[in-house]
Amino acid sequence: MGLFSEEPRESDADVVETPASLWILLAVNGIPLIGVLFFGWDLGLVLMLYWAESAVLLFFSLVKLAITSGRAAFALIPFFVVHAGMFMGAHLLFLLVLFVEEPSGGWSTLLRDIAIVLPAFVISHGYSFFANFRRRGESFKGHGDVMAAFYKRIVVMHLTIIFGAFLTFGLGSPVWAVVLLVALKTGIDGWSHLRERQRHSKAEAAVEAPTPS
Repeated sequence: MGLFSEEPRESDADVVETPASLWILLAVNGIPLIGVLFFGWDLGLVLMLYWAESAVLLFFSLVKLAITSGRAAFALIPFFVVHAGMFMGAHLLFLLVLFVEEPSGGWSTLLRDIAIVLPAFVISHGYSFFANFRRRGESFKGHGDVMAAFYKRIVVMHLTIIFGAFLTFGLGSPVWAVVLLVALKTGIDGWSHLRERQRHSKAEAAVEAPTPS
């Protein structure tokens, strides 16, 4: 090899692009951290905010389902709403029974705090939807793939949150433990986001690849 020969480089297909949607997701996930450190947010509020975020994920999954399913969406969307709604309803009941206590200002205070922060999560997931699904054209293999993508993302997130919540609650919910829960959720969420981008970009490449003659 010559002295000035170029080092072998990864092909474009091997380079993993870090989408802007990841940085927005990480920035928005920092909001609960600020709330815990500077505004006295407790474990219950953080958990309820994350539950509300899963409803945002469901909304954009329903939009993807409507776009990819054509006329079948008229039957698939109600089914998906009921099925995912039961899953999320059970999760909400679990949180309310075990971890969420009525705030000193009443439930309206908790709902107000969630309503203030939730638009940031809508912006984050909305940007990801338009940047990755609409503009980059990430593809799905069918309506089943859209629903599976939602459950893969949401189950991992919920299990992480529940595990972290039990650990935090068992420690007496000190601030540092709630901060660790937020950091754990943020890390898992970022990892899931990148895996989802990689998975559906590969699906897109497979669809566009020419068929060998």
